[in-house]
Amino acid sequence: MYDYSGKVVIVTGGAKGIGRGISLAFAEAGANVLAADVDVAAGQQLEKDGAALKGELRFREADIS
Repeated sequence: MYDYSGKVVIVTGGAKGIGRGISLAFAEAGANVLAADVDVAAGQQLEKDGAALKGELRFREADIS
């Protein structure tokens, strides 16, 4: 993956499944990621799992429907 240092990425549905994988991959590549999802527990776990990655990974509860 490219170097996304300094870039901002917003991932809707970002706490589970494919969205989770995308969120973690972008954070690993250096992006600052905001993952939005309705599942708060999964989002909190995502933040914990992404804490040691190169980019910053944050979760916010949101219903994008």
